[in-house]
Amino acid sequence: MTFVIGEFRKNQTEVVRVTTSNFKGFDLVDVRVWVDGYGGVTRPTKQGISLRRELLPELQQAINAAINAPPCAYQLEAAE
Repeated sequence: MTFVIGEFRKNQTEVVRVTTSNFKGFDLVDVRVWVDGYGGVTRPTKQGISLRRELLPELQQAINAAINAPPCAYQLEAAE
């Protein structure tokens, strides 16, 4: 069974959805882009990642590093 943990709108037609599920005994977390389809049906795309729940602290660490990172290098070079 899949449970929706949260979601946020990426743009006018896409939503990023975080879900949890169990596959072959593994607890998984899926972060995936969903697109608004015909008839108001939202469908998953191939854009996303599915990983074991125990890897979440490493993902969180990487996301925190991205949040705290300076602007991209090409932006820094352009300012010089």
